Amino acid sequence: MNSALRLFKGFPDETPDFLFNLKFCNTISNEKENLLKYKIFISDPLRRLYDELLPTVLKISPRFETKPNRCISTPYTDRRFSPSVPLKEYMYIRFKYGGLSDNIPGLYFDMGCDYYSCGLRIYKQNSKGTEKIREKIIADPMISYRTQDHQPRNDHTHNGLGPSLPVTNLKQTNKPYRLAC
Repeated sequence: MNSALRLFKGFPDETPDFLFNLKFCNTISNEKENLLKYKIFISDPLRRLYDELLPTVLKISPRFETKPNRCISTPYTDRRFSPSVPLKEYMYIRFKYGGLSDNIPGLYFDMGCDYYSCGLRIYKQNSKGTEKIREKIIADPMISYRTQDHQPRNDHTHNGLGPSLPVTNLKQTNKPYRLAC
């Protein structure tokens, strides 16, 4: 496939409406129809975002886990805990540092109907890990502000850390959501 066609250009404009509707229409009887929309509005763009972030993540450290099936959320919920809700109402990409059992640094992007966030997260954090982070920040308070490239850029990067997230179509609007179930 032509790589230009696979570039991440944001999530489709219909994504917020789909995620909102999913809260009300996420039933087993609607699963097939919802899954088709999920692929178009969430899974496909999320995979393109992963593909674009991957080179930057590997530049930060080749020790990040980068297998797509370990990094990109699947559409399905765990039926043990949500037996009547077949699809997740949120999505994520998570790159976790490999080879650790606790205090695992990770880079993430999470998004739901009414939020999105991205950044650094520590998975399976314990008090020893928290204390180490605290000591490093006290020793060098500017550590969390430093990047390799401090120059402003106009090439869709943010602070030299990689692609910015074009989520402008998720901004709050005055238009009402359309229920479609």
